[in-house]
Amino acid sequence: MNKLQKCWKNALFLLCFVTYFNLCFSQCITEVWGGARHCIALRSDSTVWTWGAPGALGDGTNLERDVPVEVHGPNNIGFLDSVIHVMSGELFCFALKANGTVWSWGANIASGFTGTLGDGTTVSSRNNAVRVAGLDSVIALGGRGYHSLAIRGDSSVWGWGSNLGGAFPPGGGQLGMDTSVSHGSNVAIKIKGLGAARQVTGGGFFSLVLLSNHTIMAFGNNYFGELGVGDTASRHSPSLVAGLTNVAMVSGGWQHSVALKSDGTVWTWGKNLEGQLGTGDTINRNTPTQVAGLNGIISVSGGDYSTLALKSDGTVWAWGGNERGECGDGTKITRKRPVRVAALTNIIYIAARDYHNVAIKSDGTLWSWGWDLNGQCGNGSTKDTVWTPMQISGLGCMTTGLATPRSSLDIVVYPNPSPAVITIENLKQGTVLISNLQGQQLKVPVVGSAKNSFDFSGFPGGIYFIKMKTENELVTKKVIIQK
Repeated sequence: MNKLQKCWKNALFLLCFVTYFNLCFSQCITEVWGGARHCIALRSDSTVWTWGAPGALGDGTNLERDVPVEVHGPNNIGFLDSVIHVMSGELFCFALKANGTVWSWGANIASGFTGTLGDGTTVSSRNNAVRVAGLDSVIALGGRGYHSLAIRGDSSVWGWGSNLGGAFPPGGGQLGMDTSVSHGSNVAIKIKGLGAARQVTGGGFFSLVLLSNHTIMAFGNNYFGELGVGDTASRHSPSLVAGLTNVAMVSGGWQHSVALKSDGTVWTWGKNLEGQLGTGDTINRNTPTQVAGLNGIISVSGGDYSTLALKSDGTVWAWGGNERGECGDGTKITRKRPVRVAALTNIIYIAARDYHNVAIKSDGTLWSWGWDLNGQCGNGSTKDTVWTPMQISGLGCMTTGLATPRSSLDIVVYPNPSPAVITIENLKQGTVLISNLQGQQLKVPVVGSAKNSFDFSGFPGGIYFIKMKTENELVTKKVIIQK
């Protein structure tokens, strides 16, 4: 191991340790996504909160909210609970429950197609949660524009919503079907031609699937080369992204894509009009190109015309369109190379969206910047633009303290940190769910006759969440895998 690799690994461990220490006894934000003009966040108590433009908030109203509100349960009875993962499309939201069911709310008509909520109806919109029809045993969600994707427990991929290509005919095919066969589906359908999936994500009108062999399959619109297959012909069935291996995660922007390799390097392809590929120019790419000068990256996220990257030292870097302050550097200058987002430190989670971005600090606080016309920055105002990151109040950690009574479901995870194998003590009859910082559910191999040990050898070092769910209780533990 050379000095640079050792430095990077030590920095990653330090970041993970700080995160674990701060989150261990708190109810904090664990995941956040953005829509076109709204945001959705998941707290560690399994409740869901939204803010921003009306219609996609799920609070039983059609009001705009410039501060977070809690999402209501089905039929506006109580609040949505037992949630382990959230995701957002342009005008709608999804929540994955611990029992493997998926729930949605918001617009059900978008991009000329009815069915973006996947509830099997043609109802125009929902202001409270409804179940996605015919979908169970789900372990991960993804998507973006007007379609959504899910991975089931058998590693198969399912999709619903629009299959059309928007303003770029004869594109489309983001559900893995020819548009002459189907314009979309209002229930989840299985996408054929894929191997075992470990992550799904979507762009405006295309889909990306990270397979268990760490390669990426892409399908849908390809007008700007956003599929990364070496040409600009759209695909109605999955095709392999050219020359990219050892991929740790992938994210779809509106018309561009970004991937993180296991060595901490970042690769981009697709539309580059605003410099969102970080290549120093505005030339589109139809195959992956490395972003120069970026190393030690642990997470990436693609926005509409900008891109974010999180370094192992807890800093955030941005590039691309900046007219609405997406780069968070206090200017509106387009950035064709990565620049550091101002005043953000100790970050553990990032999410880029249309023209606004959000991040979670290791202390569980939530920060946002960019376009705020509908209150999507969640800071209690609707100012046009937030040029540098501001904290979203009222939705950070609520420290419970060491004196909090212990649940009967309380589990002990050891060793923690661990180089590979962890063991769960006090494991009871129920469901064990393991996810990474991006909220993606993982299939971690079980080892040992007691079936209470899990081997992370095939996963990169970092922070993971272990959730133990029984009929009456849910407990979450943070695990550090140090390599």
